[in-house]
Amino acid sequence: MSLTSLIRSDKELREEIRKAFSRPKLDRNKQLLAEPQTKHYGLVGTAFDYIFRFYLERINNVSNDNKVWIAEQAIELLAHNESVYEIGVEIINSVKELRKTFLKTGDLSEELIRQTLRMSYIDPIFRAGTGIEYIGMDADKADIDDIKKQFGLIEEKQFKAKNICILNPTFGEASRLVGGADADFLIDDKLIDIKTTKKLELKLNDFCQIIGYLLLHKISGINKQKEIVINQLGIYFSRYGYLFLFNVKDLIDDNSLHNFTEWFERRIKSRIC
Repeated sequence: MSLTSLIRSDKELREEIRKAFSRPKLDRNKQLLAEPQTKHYGLVGTAFDYIFRFYLERINNVSNDNKVWIAEQAIELLAHNESVYEIGVEIINSVKELRKTFLKTGDLSEELIRQTLRMSYIDPIFRAGTGIEYIGMDADKADIDDIKKQFGLIEEKQFKAKNICILNPTFGEASRLVGGADADFLIDDKLIDIKTTKKLELKLNDFCQIIGYLLLHKISGINKQKEIVINQLGIYFSRYGYLFLFNVKDLIDDNSLHNFTEWFERRIKSRIC
């Protein structure tokens, strides 16, 4: 169980969030600027997430060297399969070396994109226990071009932190209560998720997920730092180059948020009893 699977499986939780929080409206006039080039939607999304985090490391001068990537956790599950394990480790090490060059130069090479796409085939082993047959496959040139185009849409000023940049923030004990939860990144007082979807929409499940992160933060803080304040939530629609931000205070008042957080904590604790 994770926060994502909890939201998908708990209809009552989704309904309570829908009733308690006002769902903001997207600007529907935004244009799709990076059309998917293949049907490898999940693969491209995973690879873009990795590369976007490399980019945030560079522009905000933060180190993510100690972060264990999902691909690294996944490949360790295959240590018993020597041939596949060696291929996976070689791919991950290639990404790590190419990432170092990118952090120094800021030039996003096709080879970094290619190897990151290859590495992204490994992630589902950890998340779903599937996909071993894809490990070692080469990247599709169309997917490389797709990520390059999405990367070119990023506006640096939107993601340059004034004080705080945290990549893959976790929520301490609250993360453990839901079986695992980490958001994409925090920039100052903004908690943001990345979506590579072609459709420009704020689905209820996606809204509930980012509200879930806010609630976990209210319970345990971010990376054990309870003093961090989240004033805005957001979703970055990478195919549109659109950072959709909304104020927490416009979604719910402070007293109602406090009460809902207590209800949410009781609910998730009751599921593990």
